[in-house]
Amino acid sequence: MSCEITLEEFIEAYNRTQPIGLRRKGVQYSGPCPVEQAGTDRFFVSDKGGKLLVGCRYCEVTTDFDRNSWFRRVLDAVGLDNATEIQKPVRVDRIGDLGCTISQLSEKTGLTIPYMESLGWKGGRKLFEDLSDSDIAIVIIPRHDRRGIRIGTKYRIRFEGPDHYRNQYGTTPGLLGEDWIIEADGSTDLVIVEGETDYATLRLHGVRVAGVPGTNNTGVIDKNHLNDVDRILVVAEQGEPGRKFPVSVEERVRELGWMGPVLVIKLDAKDTNQLYRKDPERFLFRFEEACRQARGNVTGIIEKDPQYVVQFSKNIRRTKYPPIRWVIPGLLPAGASYLVGDPKNGKSLLALEIALAVASGIGTIGGKWRANQGDVLYLNLEQKTGEATVQRLEMVSQCKDYVPEGWSLAIIDKWPPIGEGCFREIDLWLRDHPKCSLIIIDVIASVWVAKFEGNAYIAEYKLASRMNRLAEEHNTCILGIHHTRKSQSGGDSMMDRASGTRAMTGGASALWWITREVGQVEGRLGMTDRLIGANEWEVFFDSKTLRWTIGDLVIA
Repeated sequence: MSCEITLEEFIEAYNRTQPIGLRRKGVQYSGPCPVEQAGTDRFFVSDKGGKLLVGCRYCEVTTDFDRNSWFRRVLDAVGLDNATEIQKPVRVDRIGDLGCTISQLSEKTGLTIPYMESLGWKGGRKLFEDLSDSDIAIVIIPRHDRRGIRIGTKYRIRFEGPDHYRNQYGTTPGLLGEDWIIEADGSTDLVIVEGETDYATLRLHGVRVAGVPGTNNTGVIDKNHLNDVDRILVVAEQGEPGRKFPVSVEERVRELGWMGPVLVIKLDAKDTNQLYRKDPERFLFRFEEACRQARGNVTGIIEKDPQYVVQFSKNIRRTKYPPIRWVIPGLLPAGASYLVGDPKNGKSLLALEIALAVASGIGTIGGKWRANQGDVLYLNLEQKTGEATVQRLEMVSQCKDYVPEGWSLAIIDKWPPIGEGCFREIDLWLRDHPKCSLIIIDVIASVWVAKFEGNAYIAEYKLASRMNRLAEEHNTCILGIHHTRKSQSGGDSMMDRASGTRAMTGGASALWWITREVGQVEGRLGMTDRLIGANEWEVFFDSKTLRWTIGDLVIA
């Protein structure tokens, strides 16, 4: 509201009549409300374009100038009740449609308030002195890292229009969804969109998506975001900025050395959220259809410059890569591997023996192989860890004889399945335990509970590849204990006999199998990998000590 009184005259009158004077705060002065006589910073006054602007954050401000109006009561309270020459009121200036509530955002986007709150979004109020003389309604949008820890905050200050976001002081723009893309639904595709509401829309439907905060901020994409990605699909919004966004994304990922396909998704709508608002029930079907029709590469860099491929090939030969980490030298490398066998034939006991040998660094496996020492995580998911597990440990390890100080074997009997946090928790465990060289999942079916639609082979292969890449990223071995199928149909190969499709075993770094008839002492232990080939040994099981003995090499 305004009148012909100057700012200096008002401050002098206020400080003369009120017990607590006004104090400067940025471009305005604030203090207790002279009408309510409460609230240290509720009342504010400033000069805007030569006009006196007065307001209170909590009082009801009216625009009429009778003797009962709030503005007239302010003037009376500070001794300026003779200011009767005011002809008409002037409202406090507002800049466009400044202000955005979470209910307004929900109404405009079709995203429910409980869903947005589950992402950490919430409504609030905040003062931006360069925009307004009073605080405005905002939506607070947090950003989390891979661990789910809050690392940044954005404020939505308008629903639409220019300059509708502000970053929290001291924070920089970052990628939305770092905590989501590591888990999502097990997909090895990554969809990249521009904007928070498009990101939230796709996340609501289980799509593995990351949100870039503005078309010019693709630099927030980091190499770690692309570790287990086979394809990048970029949503191109309508208009010139939308056309440039996919190009900018591809240029960024090429800078990072990522050489997979970058495809462009074109929608029959302005953006992803608008496609959702058109038909929420058919949104996912329409989006998946758009993904199937995606085309690329975006910039055509490979087609335009054949020398790029040659140069890339030279770079591979010149690059020095870290050496392969062997859990069992020459036999069990870093990556995802599987130990396959019939139920109750001693797979878990062999895995436990491997775990103890690795954790201690001085034990042998089957009296034959030594392992490189490293920390071990054993996911004992078939049964609750208890007295039986302790007895197994004591018998298999002969603990009293050789357990050294400082070795680490963690046994956990609960772990989230794939699609509910499995990959994220493995990633966080390995980051917290950099010395961990082996994770055993006993049995893999306890986490491999994803339901596949469409081609099961492709879906399983993507999950297997993702687990393998996660293990290779940390230079660690993930050994999954896996059952054979009940029916022996499908072939004599262990790959054919393993439960599920061939995709799981085909995507592994190494495959181990163990065969032994129930009640028999003798059996066979075989393995094959990408580096050494196939080998098979005689093995003997001692039911009294629960230990295996590895004999001669039968097949090499």
